[in-house]
Amino acid sequence: MMALFALLPGSLLLLSPAAAQPAAPPAPERLDRVQVQGEAQPLSLAPGEGAVGRVVGAAELLRMRDERLADALRRLPGVRMAPSRPGQPELPSLRGMGAGRTQLLVNGRRVAPGFSLDEIAPEQVARVEILHSAGASLSGEALAGSINIVLKPAARQAVRRLQAGLGLQSGQPSARAQLQRGGSLGAGWSGDLVLGAQQREAAPRFEDLAETPTSLQRSEMQHHFRSRQLTLAPQLGWSGEGGLALGWQNRLEQVELRRRVDHALDTAWGEPPAYPRHEERYAHRRQAWRSELEGRWNPAPGWQLQGAAGVQGLLQRSDFSDQGSGLDDLTLGRLHERGAQASATLGWEPDDSHSLSAGLSWLTQRRTESRDQWLSGQAASLLTLQAGQRRLAWHLQDEWTLSPTQHLTLGWRQETLALDSEDRHQRLRFALPSLQWRWLTPLGSWRGGLSRSFRAPTLAQLQPRPFATTNNSALDPDQLGNPALAPERAWALDLQFQPRLGAGQRLSLGGFARRVEQPMVSLTRRQAGHLGAPRWVRMPVNAPLAWVGGLELELRWPLRQGLSLDLQATRSWSHLRGEDWRGLRLSEFRPLSAQLGLEGAWGEGGSWRLSYAWSPGGWTANAPGEREYSRGEQKLDLALQRPLRPGWALLLNLDGLLQRAPLQGHEAWLDGQHYRGESRGRAAPTLRVGLQGSL
Repeated sequence: MMALFALLPGSLLLLSPAAAQPAAPPAPERLDRVQVQGEAQPLSLAPGEGAVGRVVGAAELLRMRDERLADALRRLPGVRMAPSRPGQPELPSLRGMGAGRTQLLVNGRRVAPGFSLDEIAPEQVARVEILHSAGASLSGEALAGSINIVLKPAARQAVRRLQAGLGLQSGQPSARAQLQRGGSLGAGWSGDLVLGAQQREAAPRFEDLAETPTSLQRSEMQHHFRSRQLTLAPQLGWSGEGGLALGWQNRLEQVELRRRVDHALDTAWGEPPAYPRHEERYAHRRQAWRSELEGRWNPAPGWQLQGAAGVQGLLQRSDFSDQGSGLDDLTLGRLHERGAQASATLGWEPDDSHSLSAGLSWLTQRRTESRDQWLSGQAASLLTLQAGQRRLAWHLQDEWTLSPTQHLTLGWRQETLALDSEDRHQRLRFALPSLQWRWLTPLGSWRGGLSRSFRAPTLAQLQPRPFATTNNSALDPDQLGNPALAPERAWALDLQFQPRLGAGQRLSLGGFARRVEQPMVSLTRRQAGHLGAPRWVRMPVNAPLAWVGGLELELRWPLRQGLSLDLQATRSWSHLRGEDWRGLRLSEFRPLSAQLGLEGAWGEGGSWRLSYAWSPGGWTANAPGEREYSRGEQKLDLALQRPLRPGWALLLNLDGLLQRAPLQGHEAWLDGQHYRGESRGRAAPTLRVGLQGSL
């Protein structure tokens, strides 16, 4: 077997279909015990702890009673919530490598397309596992790492919880409410029901400048959007003798979105565009659902069988119009996605120092999209797009406790991925070995991992049909998929050291390196257009090779009674290799980010947190002949929570203080011509007030 490489916290085993062993203490408690014991305590290492990463339990995750899971995640070490398009939720990112290279899992399984963190309330989470390298028991599509959100089972004790909140940003309101009720149903059964509703509105405004060889133009874009969401999440649980347990989780969701964008473009000199004034309107209604059944059984001492099966679906209807002087564009869309997945794992622990597991998993997804477009009342295109993927994987994993202070895990995962996009078919195979070790010394614990991972193209990246822009230019090109786009593959090395400190003190130093083969980047070029005349088009392609490396720091230190300080920082480097690619960076890359937090008590039972996040800006080159500029980010957030009476608490959040107005720039030298553009937004703090408690 090849040398393997990765890190899989022991808690990962508890999540994978082969691992959760009810008799063993949960992984987060194991890790915390090892980290805080003093020098006088004997050194010992429990099986399953040889992983690089971090496990955050519910108590730590909920200490500020956040009403949004994204707010709780942004405080975790190495996690950055990357902004998305206006009106879209933020996406988690690890190690500055972008959300597209960070794998998001729920209960150890890949999330469905279109998943949003807003679907999960923080109170539903048992723990969050930040896995810095791929391992055998979970999907290997994790170049930067994985964030695994483990949900609580159906409540056995009576739960009646209400959450409600109001928010205000730039004069636009938002509202959120959630009701949870659950408890024992008798005869080993328990049930839980969560009903949620939220509405958000926003009106961001952007001012753009575009300079080409033939013109100089300034424009304003005023966005107005409103979204409404209803969710219903029932679940059932049952447990019996012999470790037999079943869980059934369901989720129904309906989302309505309306967006309007007003474009006003003025030409300072040169030829004006075809449509200087136009208005885009977009609306969709989406229904999504999923249902999952999972169970475990201990057929004999030392043996455990775990399995899971689920189905999911999504139906979305949309309409888009773009109208202005001489412009009349109407497009009606329909999107249908459906999928199913299943997994099974058998684990065997012959003694306390050795365990084996083997598993099989399968997933299929199909996507059907239709776009019917009319220009000035005449049918311009009637498209039906078909795409899908199938995944089949098996894994083997072997763990040894070599001594009271040393632990070793070897794993092998084999994945087969079939991608279909219209007439293009790809069948990909990935051999993903992994090795992880942990060594306890009187000074602290050392962890290391070596692994193989990959990143597959999305179906949208493979789709060869273009999404056309109204005023096509080198700075505002059409978006086009590439059916020949190959997956990224990477070897990863991860190291971590945690010194043995006193209670409440934590220090973690880490380093990582990635050798990425065929990294995906985007190129802009001028080519024959689908509407006849040549047009500017941006599409993804593969570069030959990229190297990524970095250092990480996490510190948590009590200053005095009730007051503590935490610091997180990540410094990364990336370089593309190969002819025409030298001196370029990996796309979606952020080289430096840091966060400083201060927490303290507020009255009797209350608490406050002040956090400052910072990331520098500057120019970066991600493609030949092109470079981009970002002003960088800084923001100061204040969170307060205080009990009102037993079981109830008042929450107050003031986010985005001291933040700079966003500024993005783009410069390109294409076909011997120079193009320059920039986009300026506006920044305003967000105020949120919430109330939560037990009924």
